[in-house]
Amino acid sequence: MISEAKRFAEFAHRGQVRKLSGVPYFVHVENTATILLKAGASDELIAAGYLHDTVEDTDAELDDIKEKFGTAVAELVAFNTEDKKKSWEERKQATINHTGSASLEEKMLLAADKLDNLKSIEQEVIKYGDQVWQHFSRGKEQQAWYYSQVVEQLYANLKPEEVPTYFYSLDRLQQRLFSDKA
Repeated sequence: MISEAKRFAEFAHRGQVRKLSGVPYFVHVENTATILLKAGASDELIAAGYLHDTVEDTDAELDDIKEKFGTAVAELVAFNTEDKKKSWEERKQATINHTGSASLEEKMLLAADKLDNLKSIEQEVIKYGDQVWQHFSRGKEQQAWYYSQVVEQLYANLKPEEVPTYFYSLDRLQQRLFSDKA
């Protein structure tokens, strides 16, 4: 399942690049899946790590994911898919609103995605400084609001022993990146 999800995502994201670095977009989904793999996630969750942006950013549809990878993977991908018809604020608020009550696997997928996103942003900030924020539809202040709210909601309804260690890495990274010193 994981190998097939990797192939599917690599094909679906062919030709796409990250807007800041120009790195092939597939690297992001592979990094997301790798974070999940290292955290001991299930095969379904790792597959969803590869597939998490296919419905949002490619021609793939949720029914394709469900047919090829099953309902569990499709539901994880659906959780991580934003409705691009809505405004940035509406999309981000919906993610925040749904994260607190999400399942552990949904939270794990979201956290792995956000951790890799922030690692990429941090590398660009190191190279280019705060001008990086001009490349986003919303600037540093709005990004700080979004990421801090998501991180806060990741911990909601989890016992300390349930929290994957990379949640703490994400928390530290968002604090470092969005502090006044950054």
